[in-house]
Amino acid sequence: RTIKDVKKIVTDCVIISMALMLAGVACFELIPTQLLGVFSNSEEVFSIGAVAFRIIGLSFIPAVLSLMTPVFFQAIGEALPSSLLSLTRQIFCLIPIFWLLSRVGLNYTWFAFPLSEIITGSIGWVMYLHQLCKWKV
Repeated sequence: RTIKDVKKIVTDCVIISMALMLAGVACFELIPTQLLGVFSNSEEVFSIGAVAFRIIGLSFIPAVLSLMTPVFFQAIGEALPSSLLSLTRQIFCLIPIFWLLSRVGLNYTWFAFPLSEIITGSIGWVMYLHQLCKWKV
């Protein structure tokens, strides 16, 4: 494969993934209680979970980049950037943000998910663009 092919594959994967994630966003935004009903019938779970699902659903679109970029780097044999992005998403962003927002209140903690995805996705996208520059694409 040529570098041009790789860039096209990444672009196509991002577009397809975003379309699928939009379906997830729609479900989390429009029918959170029904989704929660699969796991519980508790009113307390519904009241906490509906808020959580609607906020967490916001993370699905930026999650595309934070999930795709580590896979891209792994695919081209760059284990270090791939590992760093995965660690950034789960350890360096999500846990500290979750902890900080938990100090404010339960409903705020859910924002750790979209924030972590936005941060990691942005870093990953910059790293991807840097890789393209290294390849002179």
